[in-house]
Amino acid sequence: MTAANFSGGCRCGQCRFQASHPPLFAGYCHCQACRQRSSANATAFMMMDEKGFTLQGETHSYRESGGSGAPIEHQRCSHCGSTLYTKLYVLKNILAVPAVLLDDAALFQPQQHVWVSAKPDWYDINDDLPQQPGPPQLSAELKARLATG
Repeated sequence: MTAANFSGGCRCGQCRFQASHPPLFAGYCHCQACRQRSSANATAFMMMDEKGFTLQGETHSYRESGGSGAPIEHQRCSHCGSTLYTKLYVLKNILAVPAVLLDDAALFQPQQHVWVSAKPDWYDINDDLPQQPGPPQLSAELKARLATG
């Protein structure tokens, strides 16, 4: 993923974001929490560096425990409720941004399906992307970067 300087926003347009770095990872999450939050079979998301990510607009947030037990914090538009990003405290300086919010949908280039073990049996995945039963399989370079923050 090489696209930098991309933007997006919520459903009502009150909140906008810009990122000056390309996504670190992109994929589809099939965990129950993501499916419930998005009311969909999977959530298309991108892992972004918090540095270089700016958000404008009135928002509110809530925290819960993620699959690792570490806290995650969801930032949402105060008007329409769109989730703008999720801060992943288990990964230093990383935000998970829903790909559906991108102004240019072509910038989303998924690499894997994750948490496939949690998807419903009635839902079939019909592409050739790798399928992970749990969290993303990250490159050694990205793992090292995340460990040092």
